[in-house]
Amino acid sequence: MGKSDKHIGKVISEANRNPIPILYPPSGRLKKSALAIARCITGQKRRQDSTSFSEAPRFFIQSLGGIGNTLMATPLIAEVKRIYPHAMIDVYTTSAAATLLRHNSNVNAIMEDRSVQSNWGGRFGKIMGSNYLSVIVQLRKARYDIALLAVNSIDIKSGLRPILSKIPTTVIHGYPFRREDDYTFLFSHIVPYLHQHDCVSNLDLLRAITNSPVCNARMELNIPAQYIMRAQGILKDKRIDEKVPIIGICPGCRDWARDKRWPIEKFARLVKEVLSMDRAVQIMAVCGPHETAEANALQKAVVDERFAVVNDIDILDFAAVLQRCAAVVTNDSLPMHLCSSLSVPVVALFGPTDPIRVGPWLCPSSVLSSTAEYAPYFNMPYFSDLGVGDNCIDTIEVEHVLSAVMKLREDHAALTEREVGI
Repeated sequence: MGKSDKHIGKVISEANRNPIPILYPPSGRLKKSALAIARCITGQKRRQDSTSFSEAPRFFIQSLGGIGNTLMATPLIAEVKRIYPHAMIDVYTTSAAATLLRHNSNVNAIMEDRSVQSNWGGRFGKIMGSNYLSVIVQLRKARYDIALLAVNSIDIKSGLRPILSKIPTTVIHGYPFRREDDYTFLFSHIVPYLHQHDCVSNLDLLRAITNSPVCNARMELNIPAQYIMRAQGILKDKRIDEKVPIIGICPGCRDWARDKRWPIEKFARLVKEVLSMDRAVQIMAVCGPHETAEANALQKAVVDERFAVVNDIDILDFAAVLQRCAAVVTNDSLPMHLCSSLSVPVVALFGPTDPIRVGPWLCPSSVLSSTAEYAPYFNMPYFSDLGVGDNCIDTIEVEHVLSAVMKLREDHAALTEREVGI
């Protein structure tokens, strides 16, 4: 066994021993001592039953992490509104994700997280700064009845926000890390953290406090009419005929998650193969602001009048353009979640991450995962650079992706024919 093989074996062994990565590793003896004292004072008393609320309860829903994580919280928001039609629902999320919630009719108000992103190991002033405290004051004044902390609100800084805000009913998932760092005993309801889709995990928060049936609702994204019109203009500028089926290609993701990117050479081969096999189709590569290199590489590699690259557009334009596609091929990234939200058929490519937790949700889809024995790295939708030395997503073959694309293409064509009565 070579040096790299030994390292891979070590990674597998360590992943099996501790399958959940510590994204926000709590540190500091003072913090540990404070939690131990609080645990002794409060004991383990908490409500695990359903709770009665007024006819118009006030919900505080916190959803942090990536933009896709907030989209995966929209089924929870929809079900809260369905079960409590007179409820007020305010969402605390990142500034980037707030853009996709502003047109959600179920949301009353959006609070954007502008605090310094830091662990408890940093300076106290960075954590408990004026912005953090001002949010606490704002939340106390709002007098919320219930706080639901969606997946990705697991660090102690985010977790303590509803506690310090004195919200009476607080619901969170069980803490998956070391017990000495567990702060969830401060919450009134603790939901088991299971190996399932994050949409289901988020809906479990609501199931913990209501006797009403909670459905697996769809992810939701409302695109304003002006963006739909702008998308039509973008396609026209790229000489893309909307009367001809369009297959979308999304080759990128955020820079910090480059291990999730299927090699651009394979995307280029896929584009050429599809264009060769199906003369009645167009292909459009849609690239975000972090994918300039991918956009340039595809333009150089594929020279065909039925192929175009769209880039340098904002997030709602991006979504509106994807909505025009008959099918989309994408890595585990925001475009995949946009497709789920818009019911666009999607072929999703997974390397180090776990499709069971973050794969396409309630939309026509095909999921292709890495065949590497150490993938996914963890049983959570997070990963870190383990230094494995290779890109495990590279094990996904072009032929398999091509087959999945053509199958979705055929299914879409058959559905279209039925809808128009052919």
